Amino acid sequence: MKNIKGWIKEINLSRLKVIDGFQEYNLCISSNISLLDISIGDLVELEMDNEVMLNIKLINKNYNSKSLFETEEEVLKWKFVHNRLNGFCSDLQVKSNMIFQSMKFFNDLGFTFVETPILTKSIKEYSNNEFRVISDLIQNKEYSLSQSPQVFKQLLMASGIKKYYQFVRNFRAEIGDETHLQEFSQIDIEMAYVQVEDILEVFESYVCEIFNSILSLQLKRPFLRFEYHELKEEFGTDSPSNEQVLSKYPDSKHYMVDEFLPYFVINFPLVEVNDGKVVPVRHIMAKPSNSEDWLKNENFNLLDVTTHSFDLVIKGIEIGGGDLRIDNHQVQTEVLKRYGYSQEEIELLFPALMRGLKSAIPPHGGFAIGLDRIAMILMKKEDIKNTLAFPRTDEGYCPLSGAPS
Repeated sequence: MKNIKGWIKEINLSRLKVIDGFQEYNLCISSNISLLDISIGDLVELEMDNEVMLNIKLINKNYNSKSLFETEEEVLKWKFVHNRLNGFCSDLQVKSNMIFQSMKFFNDLGFTFVETPILTKSIKEYSNNEFRVISDLIQNKEYSLSQSPQVFKQLLMASGIKKYYQFVRNFRAEIGDETHLQEFSQIDIEMAYVQVEDILEVFESYVCEIFNSILSLQLKRPFLRFEYHELKEEFGTDSPSNEQVLSKYPDSKHYMVDEFLPYFVINFPLVEVNDGKVVPVRHIMAKPSNSEDWLKNENFNLLDVTTHSFDLVIKGIEIGGGDLRIDNHQVQTEVLKRYGYSQEEIELLFPALMRGLKSAIPPHGGFAIGLDRIAMILMKKEDIKNTLAFPRTDEGYCPLSGAPS
């Protein structure tokens, strides 16, 4: 005989399903047992023998369990109950294992884990929509929650760190969807004295290691590569689905493993025109190709300039991306001016970056991987919120805690 404690997941006339967080028990009910006081979600202690329940004891009653999950708001409000009744602890273990394997991978390659500030200065390097934070300690000023550690990790290269990584929280005040969160986690990487091929080698090796350790799948290397402009012209997107890629490039099937066909998108343009304004396709620190050709020519068409950049796409989802960074003060200044910044604005918004670029910073580059996005693929989820223990709505409201308040 065996005693177990767990929550009731399902009840019918002859069988009972009980879960203890990681394991599910499907038990026959002994004929002399009454379940009148037992409901779905209740915490119970069972005595069982060969999958037959001999006795049951109620430990803790679950509140209003039958009507908790009729709407998304109710699911999020009672997410801790939803987690345990839907085996979510096993999903979280997948994510936990991925983080552990990631740390081992980068530590073994000699990377240094460094944390960077989350409360920082507003520079809007990735989005114009940001979270602002006020403090009772400093009046009439505000912080911004970091959109990325971009400036800090470049300054780590100027500090003498050769290879850096961290698991970082990023914040962007934008409406979420199936692949976007307002608050999300990234595995952030930066390396000094590298070229694009060096970065892609680490990126590709990491992804192969994670798929092997979590799913026991050996992805085929090297990953396919497609030019950005080629995909945009053919599909109207830089992250086409497996089906789209296979229809246009049938030989790609030789690179598929199970349902996965990872590929790199390379050579993104420096800028695009959005609402009549020239804006960066990547970010303001991405290193342009052949900068000597156009920096001296004010009439040069910036739309013809590419960057040393790349994205990794799996199942039509951008998993991560990176590029070489500008490592020259004059080039960075000229690029910012081409984006419409005045000299005064450059000195006001980017003082630390500009000091770093004047301080013999080495050539460097890196990438970031969406931790929640790759977890979504490994966990076989359709919505990125389903990789989180306590997500918010797409608009940013948290029914669980009542935030924002």
